[in-house]
Amino acid sequence: MSYQVLARRLRPSKFKEVVGQDHIVRSLKNAISRNIIGHAYLFTGTRGTGKTTIARIFAKSLRCENLSTDIEPCNECTSCLELKGSSSLDVIEIDGASHNGVDDVRELIERVQFLPTKGQYKVVILDEVHMLSNNAFNALLKTLEEPPKHVVFIFATTEPEKLLPTVISRCQRFDFKNAISLTLKEYIKDVLEKEGYKLENESLVNTISELGDGSYRDTLSNLDQAMAFSENNLITEESLTTSLGLVSTTSIRELIENILLGNEPGFKKIINNILESNVLIENISKSYLRELFQLIESIDDKEFVKSCYPNFYKQWDSYSTAELIWVYEHSAKELEWILDSLFPVQALMIHFKKVLMRREYFSSTQKKTKEIIEPTKSEIENEVEELAEEATEDKEEAVAVVEKTKEEVIHNKDWEGFLKFLNSVSPASASNLEQGNLVRPISYDGSSLTLELGFGPAEKVFYDYISEVQTKERLKEKLLSFFAIDLENLNFHITLLDGKSKEEKNFMSLAEIDRKKLEDERAQKKEDLLNHPMLKEAESLFQTKIDKIVIDD
Repeated sequence: MSYQVLARRLRPSKFKEVVGQDHIVRSLKNAISRNIIGHAYLFTGTRGTGKTTIARIFAKSLRCENLSTDIEPCNECTSCLELKGSSSLDVIEIDGASHNGVDDVRELIERVQFLPTKGQYKVVILDEVHMLSNNAFNALLKTLEEPPKHVVFIFATTEPEKLLPTVISRCQRFDFKNAISLTLKEYIKDVLEKEGYKLENESLVNTISELGDGSYRDTLSNLDQAMAFSENNLITEESLTTSLGLVSTTSIRELIENILLGNEPGFKKIINNILESNVLIENISKSYLRELFQLIESIDDKEFVKSCYPNFYKQWDSYSTAELIWVYEHSAKELEWILDSLFPVQALMIHFKKVLMRREYFSSTQKKTKEIIEPTKSEIENEVEELAEEATEDKEEAVAVVEKTKEEVIHNKDWEGFLKFLNSVSPASASNLEQGNLVRPISYDGSSLTLELGFGPAEKVFYDYISEVQTKERLKEKLLSFFAIDLENLNFHITLLDGKSKEEKNFMSLAEIDRKKLEDERAQKKEDLLNHPMLKEAESLFQTKIDKIVIDD
């Protein structure tokens, strides 16, 4: 007998065998037990979450001749066996991708008019229903709204947003959940135990679970591949990564460690080994981001950091969570376009080198920034003395000139200047601050600083982050450095505004101001275009009016 893949062999045949969709199973079983069967159901969710499987179990239960007291099909009666063998005349399964025309729908409508050969219901399971054409949907609407009493429609789709609202409104909708990590891990262990396979170490369960990406079917397909490649019913890290074209967890952690530590020779050795293994750039990128995220999440777990990143652990105290978050955010943005670039391997190498050299870049930028905008209080005072000594004939005039210079320097030390400075040394921190704004203008006289930073209700997550003790202390250090003041002369507050206070103070975050500015610029561009002489001439010539203008940024 030919081998049957896990996804088919382990497909649930009863409600109780379904994993992770308890809310849907309960609703359908209640509908059957209380005899409140709807005429149309819509099952939505990502691939491999059980839409078609539950549709078949539901159809089987509606037609089972020996339904159990707990609403489970017997899988032994004629109706159940016919459905299992795909020979049932009363359960019609149609693939919407290949039967999406008006003629297909008309043929279906004709078939459902006839009574079931036996049993109470004739069930239509229409998979990938979003693939139907608009004309096909319109042809189905009348039957869907007033179907024969013996017909139950079950629609399954991964893209419900493509369905006509008139179709959705005629259905009972059930949204299938992606498999959560914990459920998927338990499911993997259960399958491996039943199949008689073992894992080299427990961490491989995490890898297989993450690769499944919330899909039971994808998870089973990956297990099929790994099991076929393994020896002696033991799945090792090497067999798993080789069979699925992945980077080993050990290699990717060494890569991250060398990038964070700025160790270019170590980085080159590891990345070259990975690329020589013919691993897809997409898989390298996903593994890199996945492990980097886990490091950020576990940064306070010293044992984890020490065991997984031993060299990084030795310099652990010199790295902040904010820096790691910046690395993740920067990589996540750039890796997206790297996958679509003409030379993805070279683009990936350049990106990793840029992250590896980030501190060198920031330190040079910070040095230039300080040279331009950071005269200290003592430098100003020395300048006053020097000018006063030189202008012996009119010391009062010399002092006045220097005081004016001092005022200009103080004037340039504003919030906008600080954000520019912060962006050069810590882009992630500057981005977080831009989600808020000053509640009132800062007070700075060259020796003391008072400022109150506010965040609206929608920006609470940034307020919470900046209010953390460690984050706030680092921010204070940057303020002291930029404004050249002592800690005792800094009066710094962070405020969370409620909706009413925000409205009363007419408060807007810098991000909101930028968005409004962009919207105003777009509106002005549209106005300028509408009033352009050539456009006016065209309207006059063709006796028409411009209906809509779209600004392509």
